[in-house]
Amino acid sequence: MSKVRKDIVGKRYGRLVVTKELGNGCVVCHCDCGNDKKIRKWLLIQGYIHSCGCLRKEVAPKRHNVRLLSENGTNLSMLASKNLRSSNTSGVRGVSWSQARMKWVGGIKIKGVEKKRRFDKLSDAVEYRKTLEELYIEPLLEKPHSKQKQPAVPDDELRKEREKAGVTRKTVHDRTGLSIITLRDWEYGYRHPQSEARRLLIEWYRDGSPTLPVLGVSSDKPDGDYLTRLMTVSDNKEWRSKDAGKQKKSQCKMGKRELRTDLFPRPEGHEGHD
Repeated sequence: MSKVRKDIVGKRYGRLVVTKELGNGCVVCHCDCGNDKKIRKWLLIQGYIHSCGCLRKEVAPKRHNVRLLSENGTNLSMLASKNLRSSNTSGVRGVSWSQARMKWVGGIKIKGVEKKRRFDKLSDAVEYRKTLEELYIEPLLEKPHSKQKQPAVPDDELRKEREKAGVTRKTVHDRTGLSIITLRDWEYGYRHPQSEARRLLIEWYRDGSPTLPVLGVSSDKPDGDYLTRLMTVSDNKEWRSKDAGKQKKSQCKMGKRELRTDLFPRPEGHEGHD
């Protein structure tokens, strides 16, 4: 872009007044709020900047929430602003004079789509602009913003069980197929697992964190379905409990047999009676 050589010291652009030329296309501006700001000269002349940033703070309900400033690609702060560009000759935002067509143009740009019409009279262009504001701008500004997220509540029990088992999140992923990010979000409280999945995972920790068989493999789950794999922990525990019960019964039977055979042991050296 060619350098802007026009001297604009002392001129006002919105809330900014140019106080000093710095060279290289930059100037120092003093804002009505009291701040001084270094700004590119062409941005002032073409009406892209109107303040040091204080105007944005006033228009935006909450400065820290950037999402409130836009809605589906539409800048709500610009729509809500009533300030006019320095090049505006109609006195109405969104209404301009077309020198090429010698007509007044009224329009608006919403979600990247420009809607405009040409009129012979300024009043008709202004009326058209107001109609567009009622149709497109007011519904966006009146639309309630999404509620703020509730603060995360970490799941300390889940994290402590993993640490007690001595396994990392990557080890959990390798042995169960559970995503590292999902497990991290569960422990930090960003997301919450289903009660069944949480119970099975804690059981898996307490059961020694064994490598589970890969089950439920699909195109979107190359490592298998972690919930299906964790269910094998409960199945194995039931099988082990049944097997342990069988072993206990067999041991009891063997003990009884040994007890029957040795009910009356003969003393050593005893030859018996004829």
